[in-house]
Amino acid sequence: MKKNFLFIIAVFCFSFQISHAATCNASKAEQAEQAIDNLNSWDDIDNFFRKFRQCDDGSISEGTSEAIAQLMLKDWQGSMKAISKKSTAFRSFAIAHVNETLNNEDLEKIQNKAKTECTKNEDTLCKEIEKAAQAALKH
Repeated sequence: MKKNFLFIIAVFCFSFQISHAATCNASKAEQAEQAIDNLNSWDDIDNFFRKFRQCDDGSISEGTSEAIAQLMLKDWQGSMKAISKKSTAFRSFAIAHVNETLNNEDLEKIQNKAKTECTKNEDTLCKEIEKAAQAALKH
């Protein structure tokens, strides 16, 4: 009986930690909004992703998209290397931010870079980015 009780308590605590970690309260959203202004490198984006991904909505998401697009346009090869080294979840996060919130000029540049400036090792990643840019341009 005591073991069952301890097991139930452990499961409850673990469940609470998971659900608590996945929420975006007002304080966390405010921190995320402020952090957007400091997304100047892929390490910054990765740290933001790990800390604030649950807040990735609305203006926070738009700011993240803009930061990701600017990093891609500033240093395409460095961006491809950085994204390739990160987790699959981060890669999906980065690609998802190549979206219709960006201006068409930037989307066209990203699409062109994805078509013309990728190595064979980056082919899959570049095709995913190109596809995302194409879909965003259709909106």
